[in-house]
Amino acid sequence: MGASPDTANYRIPAATIAIKTADDMDYVDAGNLVDFVYTPTVTKKEHFSASGGLRGKDFTAVTQVAASVKMTLDENTARNIRLFLLADVDTNTAGDEIIDPLSQPNLTVDIKLTAVNTIGPMIDFEGNVTISPSGDFNLMADNDDFAQIPLVADVNKADGRYGRFTIRQQA
Repeated sequence: MGASPDTANYRIPAATIAIKTADDMDYVDAGNLVDFVYTPTVTKKEHFSASGGLRGKDFTAVTQVAASVKMTLDENTARNIRLFLLADVDTNTAGDEIIDPLSQPNLTVDIKLTAVNTIGPMIDFEGNVTISPSGDFNLMADNDDFAQIPLVADVNKADGRYGRFTIRQQA
């Protein structure tokens, strides 16, 4: 990455996402990714000294750290819908995929975000996450919007870290 200031550091993000469940041998492309947001959370405990009359903050301790990701998929495959519904997927004799909602309430997967943007540094992310639905899964709408699958996930601490980012330069 170039030193600032440098317009080569401006980025218009684009990425693909692949997901590996406990049943998968390797990562599987989840299709089009609408958005992906990583949010760290830091809990602090502040200490104030009153020995000088006016109380003043003299120490801040970090007591807890965590991270989450929000993502939206828009390819309505049984595999992706399974993530939203925290479900198992089976196939019946006709070849239809059958999803049983909430049968996997602690659905934990590995995710791999790979940047494919053409402007700016490419920022990849890998992590182990526990998936949760976020919002509603729209089966019918009175508009012509594409149906989306909104997900949120807690990033699990693995190997001492909350995921891993890799920043690659454009070729």
